[in-house]
Amino acid sequence: MAKLKVLKTVNIFLFSSVLTQALAGSVLFFFDEGRFVIFCAKVHRYNGILLLALIASHLYLNWSVIVNHYFKKSPA
Repeated sequence: MAKLKVLKTVNIFLFSSVLTQALAGSVLFFFDEGRFVIFCAKVHRYNGILLLALIASHLYLNWSVIVNHYFKKSPA
């Protein structure tokens, strides 16, 4: 049960991290200069690292489901 609680928490942070990446990336795409653009560039960079860590932990926590669903042997 503790694994499920951790997975729910990771999923919430993963979702918010994806939204943050999209928002910061959009600002970088549409605007050229200014302090806010520099701030968004830093947020985009560090949140990208956090996003990779969250994806890795999400895959780790769901690995048994992935193996059982996608890699199970079909009956012959």
